Amino acid sequence: MPATAQITPSPLMPEAAVRKHLELAIQASLKTQHRLAALLAAPDAETQWDQGAESAWFLQYSDRKLRKLLQIFSRVAEILQHPNLKIVCDDKFPKYGEAHPFIKRIKLGKAWAEASASERTQSLVHEASHIAGRSIINEGDWYGQQDSQARAASSWMFNMRATRNADSLGYYAMDIAAGKVTLFQ
Repeated sequence: MPATAQITPSPLMPEAAVRKHLELAIQASLKTQHRLAALLAAPDAETQWDQGAESAWFLQYSDRKLRKLLQIFSRVAEILQHPNLKIVCDDKFPKYGEAHPFIKRIKLGKAWAEASASERTQSLVHEASHIAGRSIINEGDWYGQQDSQARAASSWMFNMRATRNADSLGYYAMDIAAGKVTLFQ
């Protein structure tokens, strides 16, 4: 899928680099959407969930949780592919990125420019999930792969919040894109 967003580049974040990671984020979101749709149709969805990345990121299976994740990733893929999405690069902004619910605008900062390739792609999925309305209180406590998984596992209440945590959603999509689970045919 082509990345049609309107990109305002910066010296640290040239348009070609941002567009490359946007294309990878679109691919990751579409693969994740495909995975979840196939999982929803599978007669052994709970078993597949338990053996896949879903269990690692969102713990116990529920049909409601699976449907919610499919809805989220359908929206994330739509946002990332939307021609009215604006990505603004700001070398002076210290964070990875920033986005707000229902506003098709992602601001990328210096931390994004200095991050690894996979973190850059993950950050775009993360920010698109914010645009899709996914957020939690004390989000900073959930940043990073380890903290996201540890918080989700720490109690049933946090387990449910994992579907609202942008980092959990972003890292899960990266696991799917990396083939850490077998995609259904």
